[in-house]
Amino acid sequence: MDTLKLARRATKSAMRMLGTARRFGRDEAGNFVIIGALLLPVLLGSGALAIEYGYGLVTRSQNQRVADIAAFAGAIQYSATSSEAELDATVRRIALQNGLPADAVTAEIVASPRGTGDAVRVNIATRQGIILGRALGANPMLTVAADSFAAIGTTGSAGTPGCIVALDPAQTGVTLSGGTSVSAVNCSVSSNSTLRVPCGTSITAVEVNYDTTAPTNPCGGIRSPDGSAGTINKAPTPDPLAGDATVAALSGRLAAVASMPAITIPAVPNGPELRFSWGQDANLTTRLASAGCSLAGSAPSYTVTCPAGQAEHNFGPLIVDANITVQFNTGSAATKRYTFNGGITVSGSAQITFGDGHYTIARGINTSGGTRTRFGKGTYVVGPNDTGCNWGNQGRHSICASSELTFDGPSNFILSAGFHSATQLQLGAGTTNTFQLGAPDNGNAIVLGGGSRTTMGDALAGENAFTIRGHVNGGGGGSCFIVSASANHDIAGSFLASGAVILGAGVYTVDGSFLLGASGGGSASCGGSTVSVHAEDVTVVLSGLSGTTSGSCASTSFCIAAGYSNVLFKAPTSGPLMGLAVIGPQNGRTQGASLVQGASGARISGAFYFPTSPIAMGGGAGLSGAGDECLQLIGSRIDLSGGASAASDCLTARGGGGGGGGDSRIVLVQ
Repeated sequence: MDTLKLARRATKSAMRMLGTARRFGRDEAGNFVIIGALLLPVLLGSGALAIEYGYGLVTRSQNQRVADIAAFAGAIQYSATSSEAELDATVRRIALQNGLPADAVTAEIVASPRGTGDAVRVNIATRQGIILGRALGANPMLTVAADSFAAIGTTGSAGTPGCIVALDPAQTGVTLSGGTSVSAVNCSVSSNSTLRVPCGTSITAVEVNYDTTAPTNPCGGIRSPDGSAGTINKAPTPDPLAGDATVAALSGRLAAVASMPAITIPAVPNGPELRFSWGQDANLTTRLASAGCSLAGSAPSYTVTCPAGQAEHNFGPLIVDANITVQFNTGSAATKRYTFNGGITVSGSAQITFGDGHYTIARGINTSGGTRTRFGKGTYVVGPNDTGCNWGNQGRHSICASSELTFDGPSNFILSAGFHSATQLQLGAGTTNTFQLGAPDNGNAIVLGGGSRTTMGDALAGENAFTIRGHVNGGGGGSCFIVSASANHDIAGSFLASGAVILGAGVYTVDGSFLLGASGGGSASCGGSTVSVHAEDVTVVLSGLSGTTSGSCASTSFCIAAGYSNVLFKAPTSGPLMGLAVIGPQNGRTQGASLVQGASGARISGAFYFPTSPIAMGGGAGLSGAGDECLQLIGSRIDLSGGASAASDCLTARGGGGGGGGDSRIVLVQ
């Protein structure tokens, strides 16, 4: 009995337990509790991994930025020095400057990912500790890596720089004619269109590249430097200067040049008229005294003295008649101020010498008739003449000089209507002169007559020491024009010449065209030798806004025409402007370049860059001699005719500077 009761009780207990289990199985809340308990480690682990992954992405972005900077800077350094040790030191220094350990960065020279040429590869690998992921048993450290490649040089398909490059596939590419022989023994000749090398012409180059139609080469004129048949590739050629910071900065200056404000002359108080002539002694004495000065001597020789204690002297017009000699306060300091409410006119073999000072001359300076006029050093603020320059009514310029006129220096020239020189004119001396020139109604800020000799002293006083608002019209054959050396020559107009021109070193930013010999003319005695064009360490930047519609320079923005046989034109050989000779229009204008048509003996060195316009070269104008000379042509199309031309790469060796652009041929490619 007891055993039966115990069995029944056991059975009831088992049934109750089974019921509880069934109810638990039907309870959804219990299911969620179990599922949650099982998934909790997974959720925590996923969150930890997401956080760690986010940290890794941030670190990788930072590493990539530093790798890009280091690769670009390292490529500049290697391009300039060819030293892998210098490359390594450069990238490690950049890593340290950006808070990374030097041993986290490596650099090497590798084949470019583009498939042509070499590149600098920089790898940055840093270790990042894993915090939350350790609970899951993951590796406690995460490696975060970044790679960057900077291509060294923009090259042809086989890796050689292009020294003659035709960029526009829709134009005729590179065309030879008239017995032309092109020597490019260290570089390539490339066209994004085709090449035409007819019988009697030849190209000797490391390689020839085309990208539309195979070259026309009926007589095998395309040859390799060793004399074998030339290497011809079908491949596109990139613009070697596309995106270059130096070129962009130079071309960007054109907008500021175009918007230079007009020059105005301040109001000048009235003063007594001074006429140095026979029979004027009494009047002169009285009038000079009213302005605080005194007179000594009598006709034909006068001496004017103004006391040092008086800072300013005000006059009306000053006139010196025939055969009179005047010494006008020649011992004055440069701080002395003289104002002339009228103009200064010297004629008829007269002579006058002015002392140093600050001169404001409201109505111009006019010299004629075999006179000799000399000013000391100082500042010259000069308004327009009342009438046009009287030997041809050429315009109401601030200075009309048909007889010898000299300004000592260094001096500052603010000429609201520029100058017209038909004689020997010297504007300033020394190296720190400044020029601000405007133009009269005819738009010509500078006009040079035939046989004139005009010298502008060097203007190395600052970035804006040489500004001309108007055209430079050197249309006089047989003239000699010596232009200041200056960091920047800002010309809001065209530069035209028919005589000899010596260009001082510096950048010429010309909101117009630069045409030499467009109206004839040629060599002349200038600076002690026979010259057509002499320009060293010169870079010309052009907008192509205006030019000529006729003659051999028609539709060009840069032209050295026939008859200019004594030509030396050399780009800078060092610094950020190294190798840049002429930069043509960057705004889609098609005014191209024409180099010395029919002339010989020219020495033209540097890169001519006309990405949207053609380049034509004739007469054997190109010379790539020993040392630092080179000739590189980059245009929408290239036409070469008549004689032998040597081409070489001017851009590969450029390094640093250029407004942060560095080597113009270094590009981040991956």
